[in-house]
This record gives sequence, C-alpha cells and structure tokens, in this order.
Amino acid sequence: MAVTATPAQIRVGRARWYRIGSMLFLIYLITFVDQSSFPIATPLISTDLQLAATATGVLLSAFFWGYIITQIPGGVLAARFGPKRVMLATLSIWGLCAVLCATVPNYGALIAIRFAMGLAAGALWSTFAVIVANWYPTWERGRAATFTVISIPLAAVIASLSSGWLTQALTWHWVFISLGLAAFVMAALFAVFGADSPDTDRRLTEGERNYILAGRRSESTPGSFARGVLRRPMAWILGGTFLLWQSAFYGMALWLPSLVAQAFEISVATVSLVSIVPFVVAVLVMLLNSLLSDKSPWSRGWNAAVPLLIGGAALLAGGYVHGAFGVELLLLYIAVAGLYAGLGPWWAWVIDNFSRSLSGGATGFVNFCGNLGLIVGPILVTSGGVSAQPSSSLSILGGCALISAIVIIVLSTRRNIKRTADAPARNVLAEPRESDPSDANA
Repeated sequence: MAVTATPAQIRVGRARWYRIGSMLFLIYLITFVDQSSFPIATPLISTDLQLAATATGVLLSAFFWGYIITQIPGGVLAARFGPKRVMLATLSIWGLCAVLCATVPNYGALIAIRFAMGLAAGALWSTFAVIVANWYPTWERGRAATFTVISIPLAAVIASLSSGWLTQALTWHWVFISLGLAAFVMAALFAVFGADSPDTDRRLTEGERNYILAGRRSESTPGSFARGVLRRPMAWILGGTFLLWQSAFYGMALWLPSLVAQAFEISVATVSLVSIVPFVVAVLVMLLNSLLSDKSPWSRGWNAAVPLLIGGAALLAGGYVHGAFGVELLLLYIAVAGLYAGLGPWWAWVIDNFSRSLSGGATGFVNFCGNLGLIVGPILVTSGGVSAQPSSSLSILGGCALISAIVIIVLSTRRNIKRTADAPARNVLAEPRESDPSDANA
C-alpha cells in the first residue's frame, strides 16, 4: 500500500531526464539536422556531380524509401534485443554513411549511401518509443516524447542557419562530416551512459528505479506484433489518422517558403529567415502543451487534437485569404505551431495504447503510415491547382488536419479520463517492484 512521502523521499532523482532524455534529444537532433540540411546542400551536390533535375529528385527520395522500410522492424528489434543495441548499431551505421556522403565518388554510390542512412534512421526513430516506455512513468511520457520530437523543428532552424554558412565558408562536404562525427560521439556516450531500462542501469538510485517501475502500466501478456498491433483496429485507425496529419504537415512544409516569397516578394535569404520564425514558436508551444498533457486528468488525445484542430482551421482559412499578406502569414505561423504542438502528447498517447513490449513495433507502424504523407501531401497540394494560386491548396491540407483532429477527439471521448495509473505520483512513495512479463522482450 502506498503511504505519504516526505519532501526528501519525493526527490527520487532525475537521471531519466538529464542523462537518458538529453542523449535521446541530441541523437535525434543530429539525425533530423541531416534531413533538413541535405535539401539545402542538394543544389551544390547536383552541380558537383552534374545531375539533372530528375536525378536530383531520386537522390532526395532515396533516404525516405529506406526510412519507411525500417520503421516497423526497428521497433520490433528494439523490443526483442533491447533498445541500446539497436540504438548503437543504427547510430554507428548512420554516422558512417554521413561521412561517406562527403567522400562519395559518384551518383550511384550516393544514392546507395542515402538509402542506407534512411534504413538506419528509420530503425533509430522507432527505438525511441521503447526507451520512453521503459524509462518514464506514464504521467511523464508527454514531456518525454516531446523532449525527443522537439528536435524536429529545432533541426529545421539549425539547418537553415548553419548549413548555408558551412557550405559557403567551407564546402557542403563538411556539413555531413561534422554530422557523422557527432553521431559517433553520441554512440560512444550512449554506450557508456545509456541502458535498456531502469532494471539494468547500475547508476540509477533505488528510489528513482522504484519510482519509474511503479509508474509503468502493468501487463499480463507481452503478445506478438501481428496479434497485438496488426490485428488491432486501433493500430490501423491511428495509422490512418497520422497519415492525414502528416500529409497536411509535409504539404505545408513543401509550400511554406514559396507562399512566403509570393506574398512578400522577398529574397531567398529573407524567405529562409521568415520561415524559421514559426518553427521557433512551435518549439515553445510544444513544451507548454506537453506539460499540460502530463498535468491534465483528461486523455492525452485532447492535447494532440486541439492544437491540430487549430492548425487545420488556420490552413483552411489561409486558402480563402488573398491579398492580406500579414493575415496570410499569421495563419501560416499558427498552422505550423498547431501541426507541431501535439506531436509529443500524440506519441505518448500511441505508446499508452499498446503494451510496453509492443510500443516499438506499434510506434513504427503508425509512423510508417504517417510517412506515406511524403507522397500524399505533395500530391494533394498539386491537385489543388498550385500553378494558378498556391494558397488555394491550403484548404485541402487544412481538411486533412481537421479530419485527423476529429478522429482523435472521437477516440479520446470514448475513454476521456486517464486511468488511475496515469495520475501523478508526486504524493506517494513508489511501491516495490513487481515482475513484469514484458521485461523479457523490452
């Protein structure tokens, strides 16, 4: 039975944040900086290798084909053999490929290298769900997931500010050499200071270990990926919902710079600076929303749906606002913040809907579906008559976001109140550990 804790007993340690969380943040920041930097460096690469436009398009897409393929296998392997092994293997492969990008001899080899980088990055991404499920009590997972996915907008800012300077001051080769070396450094740090779960971390205090383990949801059977994920309608609903969400996201990201340039008729350099602002705002909104999601007694789905609803409405309104450039830009900024703000609570909510042993595979499956938005989003944009009026296509993207938000709201309404196990445990002692049958596969 839990008893009232003293202030000293409540301070159980924060290694899960300053050690595990900070390493996750830096690891994913490096990989997302690469994803944001490569399109910036592509014109220079195309010039050096004398590539045609079609060949350049294939080069840009090579990474994402690999990235999609390993979403599910990466999560399953992380649950089976431990996230630390998968993290170290994929991070080492990714770092090696990043360095090879700078020394590639020809176009064909560069495509193969980018494809291999995508394979590593896909497995790396789905591994994060296993680590979050293992290392954080359920009432902290909104912030924990946000602490990782916040690297996405930050990477866009860093890439826009630093990649241009590096390519001008040095060459594009140094962008990828520096990223590859950074990946090797993070792999070494994670090898020393990382761990699969609190059970195997010798540096963790007993108080923090008990606090984490008592806050994880109990599980009766681990279940297989096919039975626990693929045969569950919930997994397919979440996957389809995230596909709509990401279709709106990728479509908007594709046309944001062109819409800004068209609205204000400004230089490319100024477009880059103006386009950075919404990502900075998105970072702040993501942090605030994740904190609210962990403190709220309601389902985390609401913290994913409400910002998405606002972002979708802003996109939809942007499709009908013409000439009022200040209003149009403001709506775009709101849309960016809205589409980003709910990502942390969303992934925490996805993890909570599956047993801990299936969290990696389930997250990989949902993200696999979502990344199909790389294909669907641009198609939806072009189908809206971009050549005539690019902003008119925003209504299509806004519709995707609104439908996605409505589905999340419906699902959240079915189970609106968080489970008792999700309530913050600040006023109770962590109870002694119990055996978790999923630990064998976590």
